[in-house]
Amino acid sequence: TISDGGRDAYTDEELREKILNFPSTYSTAGPEEGYIQFVKQYSERIVSARKIEAEDTVVRMCIMCKDGEVPDEGYCGQVLQYVKSLKCTPDTDKIEIVAPEVVEYELHATFYISENKKDIAESIKTGVEEAAASFVQFTCENIGYDINPDILTAYVSAAGARRIIIDDPGYTVIRENQIAICKQIDVKYGGLELE
Repeated sequence: TISDGGRDAYTDEELREKILNFPSTYSTAGPEEGYIQFVKQYSERIVSARKIEAEDTVVRMCIMCKDGEVPDEGYCGQVLQYVKSLKCTPDTDKIEIVAPEVVEYELHATFYISENKKDIAESIKTGVEEAAASFVQFTCENIGYDINPDILTAYVSAAGARRIIIDDPGYTVIRENQIAICKQIDVKYGGLELE
């Protein structure tokens, strides 16, 4: 029969995180890293998991899926049943699996390329577009990470652009139970500039 129900090979980042968190799975005290590991075992769709503040004896885990997909209540319930079925968490812990609160933003920016790089301007434009997409993906796959335009500036600079003017977003603090999701990407080419 055709194999079914498995997963793709781990990426380097996934494997690194799995190795780092694995020792926590031996504990019977319910460490945060252990819960993160158990939750992510459920499916490769889950790219981010975070333990958030809750009442005593309540372990509230916030989860996020790939490509900015916010899990619905039904999916969270399936993950919860899976974690409970493992029977590897303290009996005194009440476990909750929830989706993050969404903070929407738009990306509006203009970038410029140095005149002495005009021969490779097209490849730089492509690199900047990829940099913007990477920035957006990073924010929508990491629960509780702030929207930091300085990161986009660094990405665009690494792509070869001379500078970028970011009109939106400004620096935005994201709480531990929130996720930042970009609803529109508008990154324009402003032209060539002399050094």
